[in-house]
Amino acid sequence: MLYTGRDRAEHRRIGLARSRDGVLWRRVSEAAVLNGTEPWNSKVVCDPEVDVTADGVRVWFGGGDVANPAENIHGQIGMALLRLEADQ
Repeated sequence: MLYTGRDRAEHRRIGLARSRDGVLWRRVSEAAVLNGTEPWNSKVVCDPEVDVTADGVRVWFGGGDVANPAENIHGQIGMALLRLEADQ
C-alpha cells in the first residue's frame, strides 16, 4: 500500500507499507519512497494512484510547492516508476 504521510509543517511524502493478510500493515522503511525532487513538488507529494507494469509500479501523484492543508498548493501531477523487490 502506498500512503501519504504528513509532518507537523504540512510537508507530505509517500510511504510504502506491506501486509500478508490485509489487516496488519508494516512500513517497509521509515524513509519515504517518493520525495519531492523538483521545485514544483518540493513541499508536497501526495495522493498516489498506481498502475502495475512489467517494469515496476507506475505511480501517478499530486505535488506542490506550498505546504498547506488546503488545496492551494500550486499543484501539478507527476509520475514515478517504483521497482520493488518481491520479498521486501
